[in-house]
Amino acid sequence: MKQMPFSTFRLAFKNTLWQILGRGMMLVCSFLIVFLLTRLLGTARYGDYLFLTTTVLLFFNLADFGTGATAVRMISQEKKRRREIFSAALVLKTGLSLLSFLVLNLAAFFLPQFAGLRPAALIASLALFFLSVRTAADILFMADLRFEKKVFFEVAASLIFLILSSALFIFGKNDLQLLLVFWVLSGAVSGLGALFLVLKNKEFGFSWVNKKSVKLLFKEALPLGLRQLVFATYDEGIDNFFLKTFLGSAAVAYYGLAYKVYANLVLLAAFFMNSLFPILAGVSDEGVKTIAKRGGKILFVIGLGVGVFTFLFAPFLVRILGGEAFLPSVAILRLLAVALVAAFLNHLFGYLFLARGEQKKLLFFSLLALAFNLGGNWFLVPRLGGWGAAIITLGTELLMLILGGGYWIKKSAEDTNKKNNSKVKS
Repeated sequence: MKQMPFSTFRLAFKNTLWQILGRGMMLVCSFLIVFLLTRLLGTARYGDYLFLTTTVLLFFNLADFGTGATAVRMISQEKKRRREIFSAALVLKTGLSLLSFLVLNLAAFFLPQFAGLRPAALIASLALFFLSVRTAADILFMADLRFEKKVFFEVAASLIFLILSSALFIFGKNDLQLLLVFWVLSGAVSGLGALFLVLKNKEFGFSWVNKKSVKLLFKEALPLGLRQLVFATYDEGIDNFFLKTFLGSAAVAYYGLAYKVYANLVLLAAFFMNSLFPILAGVSDEGVKTIAKRGGKILFVIGLGVGVFTFLFAPFLVRILGGEAFLPSVAILRLLAVALVAAFLNHLFGYLFLARGEQKKLLFFSLLALAFNLGGNWFLVPRLGGWGAAIITLGTELLMLILGGGYWIKKSAEDTNKKNNSKVKS
């Protein structure tokens, strides 16, 4: 088997380190924000904040709809069309952001879960536009393997929100709507700054935008976009919705605090695979196998280490972040810690599906996971609360690992058999 050059992994590690550095700063900001907001807002109000922000992030998956990752793959494979592809992505993201904004606010108007939170939901939904702008700029940063630029604007958003949240804490302003205004403002500064850098380099122009490019990008992104929506729904969207419906805002707060720790740790896997993705999209099938084997070993070891650490130090982490009032989060976090190894490996298999154009298969597996997650949360959340939601999260990660891992192992074995048979015949 032809070995991938060491420089390939060195570049991936370099970009991963940039992201880890950025994520380290963002983690500090995020945990400080949690520390401040849990004490400023209290349990129930903090639950409302988590419910609204996670709902916006869920709808952001409709605003992106797979266009970002698909555009990165297309640019990696057709570098001469980068401006055309980026321009199509920016136009498509803008239209999808408007659609997401309208759908979210219609849902907030009619659903009882948003009672008393509708003005706050309207404010929070404005973040969709700025998140879309920033992730549009990320397309070129990732395609060029310039992750330091991507990291800079992500960190900028976190720092700005931390500063503004600190001001609220210092002055004792327990105002959820004002907090969400600051959340949107931090995204606006970051997103518009990233877009300005891209436009300054003349990466966009209406002369490059045509209907065929937009339609082609949408068609290519459609399976992944549907999969992103499905994944975001069962990843945290369903959990919070069922908790809010059956048990109220405090249950959302307990689960949300534990899940925030879990989600931030899982991002280590996402950073590593983000770095490898442009490389995976541009190499041969043999190169993909080599990268997948090495990447899988790395993700397993890191996931196991992070999971053990989180399980052991869960009480300490919860006390630091939320205080004694959030001790019910400890058991939830320990269950989520067990899911970390599977979650890390699932990032590898998910990016393999995308890089090799197997989005439809990934969508099918994700729909199965969604059905399992829906049924499981419907049954367990009313009975076990956040603990039940964590059990279903663990089960969903294991199901995706069995489906995705099993598919790629089977496919690799079939390819090897075909290759051996062709050698025998020759």
